[in-house]
Amino acid sequence: MVVRVARPGVIVETGVFDGESSAVILQALSDAGRGQLVSIDLPAGDPIPGSTDRMRETRLPPGMAPGWLIPHSLRSRHRLELGDSRELLPKILSGYPGIDMFFHDSLHTLDHQLFEYRTAWPRLVPGGLLLSDDILWNAAFHRFCRAQRRRYVRVAGGTFGAVRK
Repeated sequence: MVVRVARPGVIVETGVFDGESSAVILQALSDAGRGQLVSIDLPAGDPIPGSTDRMRETRLPPGMAPGWLIPHSLRSRHRLELGDSRELLPKILSGYPGIDMFFHDSLHTLDHQLFEYRTAWPRLVPGGLLLSDDILWNAAFHRFCRAQRRRYVRVAGGTFGAVRK
């Protein structure tokens, strides 16, 4: 819903897994007739502690790559980079003058989330959105928003957070 309303030009997301969220984002971009999604994922061939180990499906199906659920018709707006976001996120963000939206859904540890939020925040355009899934797994999202002196909203039973720059 937020992608449909905001109509972003560039979205960067971390954590793809099977690509369900990516497909929804890409459909909204397609419907708007604009925008690009750049995704970073560390493939979950085995359960990843602090991330996929808490999910119903803890690893990708055998032989399947991250984003395997994304329909081919939506892939023209998608760029998938495989690797650790600690290495890839700064490089990817440096390739854009600014991004409209950042979506964290990768490793849900306090340190990793804070790293991603702190790395993406300066690259968000004024009014851009920082989104995060599973914000109740630890205090990273709350701490980050408090440090930025920004109020945030929680949706989806309080597990999904959004803050505007």
